[in-house]
Amino acid sequence: MYSPVGQWSTVRMLLLLSQLKGYKSRQVDCVQAFPQAPLEDEEVFMDIHSGFYHKDSKSTNNYVLRFKKNLYGLKQASYNWSELLKAGLLKQGFKQSWVDPCLYIKNNIICVVYVDDTVFFAPDDSIIDKVHSNQMVLT
Repeated sequence: MYSPVGQWSTVRMLLLLSQLKGYKSRQVDCVQAFPQAPLEDEEVFMDIHSGFYHKDSKSTNNYVLRFKKNLYGLKQASYNWSELLKAGLLKQGFKQSWVDPCLYIKNNIICVVYVDDTVFFAPDDSIIDKVHSNQMVLT
């Protein structure tokens, strides 16, 4: 599994468009993005670190930890995050481009995604503020 990334031709086109139309842009880094996405498709387990003991046992031999959320380093983590972000953007009314799956458009605001970074383009900063605050709630 992989996380789709925005095409550089899309980013260059949006930077040109923002200059021609006078659009504002804002880059947003999603902090701790991968652990926000649930780990639903498969079960991932980890051995308990030596020195950690279960309260009912003096040994760690019989215990493992099961992940409920993604962790950086898991192969599917970036894909699960991109699916969560996509669902949040679609719920806000964005339409996903069929040419570049990391390009989302809604009325007069454009969003391009590169793994856990997003860049918003809009005619006014207040529009970006509104979408960004809604996105933080959805994800």
